[in-house]
Amino acid sequence: MIDMNRNCTRTPRCLALFMTMLLFLADLTYACPTDRLFHVKHVAPCEKDCIYVHILADGITAEFISRPQTLSQLVAVSRFALTPVAFQDQQPLIPLRPQRLVDSRAGLLPGCRYGQLQRGIQQGLRPGDQVPILLNQWLGGTLQILTLKDQTAFGVYDVHSLMLIDP
Repeated sequence: MIDMNRNCTRTPRCLALFMTMLLFLADLTYACPTDRLFHVKHVAPCEKDCIYVHILADGITAEFISRPQTLSQLVAVSRFALTPVAFQDQQPLIPLRPQRLVDSRAGLLPGCRYGQLQRGIQQGLRPGDQVPILLNQWLGGTLQILTLKDQTAFGVYDVHSLMLIDP
């Protein structure tokens, strides 16, 4: 085993070695399952035909968790109160400079993170649009817009599709 702290400095070769080790030692991971995202029409006490969902920060979008969990974050809603988030066609990437996320959080679905942009309907964004994002000065990706308000957009990005950006 290589002692990364002792033998390596932050050279490109050492960084490549570390990334290769992560790739081979990591467990099998899956991309963000966007087919488990739903919009909630209303949250009312559920009496029958209930399922448990995790409502996200925008208050409209929810994650459907298929395996049973006993988390306080899950809410019981009627199956009829959910509509699937449908991306009709994969929209092309909007030619903007990468936008910084205002807020980025993990949900309960593996591989999915959610973020907000300071752009919204007034700037011409629509649900389903893909916007290039910047997480820090070296890491970027693509945000898929889920919901919009006048000045903010809420979306999801797949952590497995993040890319290193040349500064």
